[in-house]
Amino acid sequence: MFKSYNLYLSAGTLCGGILKLSKYLEPLFRLIVIYNKAQKYRHFDETTLKVFVDIPDKKTKNWWLWQSSTEHSVVFFLNRSRSANVVEDFLKDCNKDTVLITDRYSAYKKAKKKALAFCWVHVRRDFIKIGRSEFYHLSWALRWLKKIGKLFKYNKDRQLNKGDPLKYKAAQAKVEKQLVEIKAAAEYELNTCQSTYYKQRTKVIESLIRHWEGLTLFVNDDNIAMDNNFAERLFRPVATFRKSSYGTHSERFGDITAMLMSIFGTLRLNNIRAREYLKEYFVAAAASSADLDSVVGEFMPWNLPEEKIKRLTYS
Repeated sequence: MFKSYNLYLSAGTLCGGILKLSKYLEPLFRLIVIYNKAQKYRHFDETTLKVFVDIPDKKTKNWWLWQSSTEHSVVFFLNRSRSANVVEDFLKDCNKDTVLITDRYSAYKKAKKKALAFCWVHVRRDFIKIGRSEFYHLSWALRWLKKIGKLFKYNKDRQLNKGDPLKYKAAQAKVEKQLVEIKAAAEYELNTCQSTYYKQRTKVIESLIRHWEGLTLFVNDDNIAMDNNFAERLFRPVATFRKSSYGTHSERFGDITAMLMSIFGTLRLNNIRAREYLKEYFVAAAASSADLDSVVGEFMPWNLPEEKIKRLTYS
């Protein structure tokens, strides 16, 4: 039983209501997916979500909730696999010039003909981890963290001064110079720290060099972020959902969960009041259920008329 507004509702009543509402929300979700796939720049990430169903040859209940997010849209989708095939299937009808901003998980590296921009925050975590592992690594790791911190600062200055050509050029020069210093330091360490004693350090530096091309794509394109924090922030409601419910008990409700998170996440990215928006949408959808597609198009966040923008967005 669930208690809401001093009313007790059975689980069946609540789930049945969600199922009925889902038929009105699915067309909205489909258009969000279409818009999302048409964009050039996207963050891509994945996290676990338990689905408590029995699947032949699957030993655990761990499924994967994938995310594709752009500036104004986010799409979550559930899959029992974490393989590269999931990434390929999603990207096959995306914008042909797609740039993926991701971590260094191998599935993304197998994406065919897609530019990969890797996350500097994950590089930073490598040095934090090794610095905490043994005391004699600490000062070494702190020196590297200082170098990476400067890079983030200079890039932030560059982003803040897009409207001022002179300041932007100066910040751009600092970013480029800092990257040259970081790479030179990395190459020096590879030539001088090959002993077993420094094996952990060598592994981190080798990873930095190996991913260098993807780590530097942001330099010549302001639309490419230095990190994948945008996607990780959008996963926060998923973490809350996992803590409160542990997962879902059917694949169907797993898909509905992903759909609802996509819709609410997209509304949040566009600064839209979810309650007022959905109230107006359901009223319009119920009145035009025979021609729902025509109603849905008018309610896409990027297609809202001016009067609805004033009424439905946060001031």
